[in-house]
Amino acid sequence: MGDRRFSTAQAASGDELIATAALDTLYRRHWSELCRYLRRLVGQGPPEPEDIAQTAFIRFAQQSSHQDVRNPRAFLFRTARNLVVDAKRRERRFTGIASDVGILEQDRRDSGAESVIASRQDVERIDAIIQTLPPNDRIAMRMYIVDELSFAEIARQLEVSPAGARKFVLRALAACMDALEGE
Repeated sequence: MGDRRFSTAQAASGDELIATAALDTLYRRHWSELCRYLRRLVGQGPPEPEDIAQTAFIRFAQQSSHQDVRNPRAFLFRTARNLVVDAKRRERRFTGIASDVGILEQDRRDSGAESVIASRQDVERIDAIIQTLPPNDRIAMRMYIVDELSFAEIARQLEVSPAGARKFVLRALAACMDALEGE
């Protein structure tokens, strides 16, 4: 019985080695081509083509039956394209949020006492929401909105990529919008 378990463990590790080797071959074969394709779609970013390509490979590797994928190249390209579409949707949502914030700022400047009180209540609700955010999201959002830093500057300070800094800010803004829409 002990030998059977040992053989099963060996087979599992052998399967993992084969899967890793296959993924490595796929990566070597398609990485450059996938990055070129993504650069045509998004330019230099954001989102960064290399980040999207890496995520596509991760998603492929996470497939429980990636050995059954008939056309791994097509899977990678379709996944990458879907990731770009998702990023563009988030960007449009962020642009809408930024526009809404600008309108609120203008309204605040042009409004009377009633509007000022309502705006203060909104600020208090947003502050409460911000306090529940993960630290990096909260810090990045403050740097972006209050300190008016670029994603590159935020990235340097948080020691992440510009895409990572952008992700923190977008996630924080989306959380605020979701919480406000839910009220």
